[in-house]
Amino acid sequence: MARFFVESVPDPQHAPRIALPRAEAHHALRARRLADGDAVEVFDGTGRAATGVLRPAGREAAVELAALRVTPEPRPALDVAVALPKASRAEHLIDQLSQLGADRVLPAETARASVKPRDGKRQRFRRIAVEAAKQCGRDRLLAVADPAPLAAWLEGDHDLRLIAAAGASAPASLPESVRGAKRVLVAIGPEGGFRDDELRAAEDAGARRWPLGPLTMRVETAAAAAAALIRYWAPG
Repeated sequence: MARFFVESVPDPQHAPRIALPRAEAHHALRARRLADGDAVEVFDGTGRAATGVLRPAGREAAVELAALRVTPEPRPALDVAVALPKASRAEHLIDQLSQLGADRVLPAETARASVKPRDGKRQRFRRIAVEAAKQCGRDRLLAVADPAPLAAWLEGDHDLRLIAAAGASAPASLPESVRGAKRVLVAIGPEGGFRDDELRAAEDAGARRWPLGPLTMRVETAAAAAAALIRYWAPG
């Protein structure tokens, strides 16, 4: 079923019809070539989504709403604090983490990398998150926070903190720890990894070192691997 993003999904009992934004209407009518009466779905990124049927009107389109659903917040919530790679690799990271069910990307300033996306890039990240959500069927958008030092993210209200570190021993009973957590933080370092002092500081903040495998991964690959494992152990 084709999915379209709107600013707010109303309750069909009170507002049975909603107009699609111009870009979404164009996509529905020109790219997807949908017709009057085709089944569609709208969502607003906050967990609210509704099924309905498309009603074209020239270059515009509306959706007659049928059934509303509200998707609860996942448990555990998954935050990925990551030293963003540059250019298109950062966009690929956002796309992959959205499809894999991460809740927030926390751009982390580290000793070896400190990429700070500008407003235009942040808007691009949001568009990528929307498109990925439309494709993969998630009702809550991946959020991208403002950049902050890694130490600031380690001070969040997470009851499980993990930091990627090559050569470490895997924490005992990690799947059980993930399933029992309310909010998980996974920290992924830049090319070259975290410095020893950053790893020690993370451990002092309660983080456990987590090896993601014997091979050296790119930043975006490591972030995706970590998110995939977390969601495999605890789908939410």
